[in-house]
Amino acid sequence: MARTGLRIGVVGATGTLGTELLELLDLSSLRVSEIVPIATDRSLGRDIEFQGSVFPVETDDVRLAGLDLAFLCAPAADSLDFVRRVLQEQVPCIDLSGATAGTEDVPMRVAGYGSVPEGVPLLAIPRSPALALVMALQPIAAAAGLRRVSGAVLESASWAGKDGMAALY
Repeated sequence: MARTGLRIGVVGATGTLGTELLELLDLSSLRVSEIVPIATDRSLGRDIEFQGSVFPVETDDVRLAGLDLAFLCAPAADSLDFVRRVLQEQVPCIDLSGATAGTEDVPMRVAGYGSVPEGVPLLAIPRSPALALVMALQPIAAAAGLRRVSGAVLESASWAGKDGMAALY
């Protein structure tokens, strides 16, 4: 039987960001045939429910070959290990973890702002303060030719995942 949707891997599927991403994917119109939830050994034995199907959480030994897309949602240090693996397997990847943010070789993109260069296997998403700035500054840049901005921002504790949230308590 032919597959009718994407096979998507989510590294950090049981964490705060991974859980949120899975909820958004579930609500989206994107056709997904299979989710491959990937997490650390702490999540071994857990399952992820997605669109009425149950998928077992995989650990470090998961085969990434054959994925159509991977999302990195684990803490940055863990995500860096997977960056190498997805690139070796030639799986397109979107880094939501911040692990590759600011790396010269990895283009940063905000949905709706700028096109994705063809043939780029890895994209990084700026952290939340930068996302807000892009939305505010993009119209100014388009109208006035803005080339550079300097500023200071505060980052939410949720960026650090469950540990960051626990630190607030």
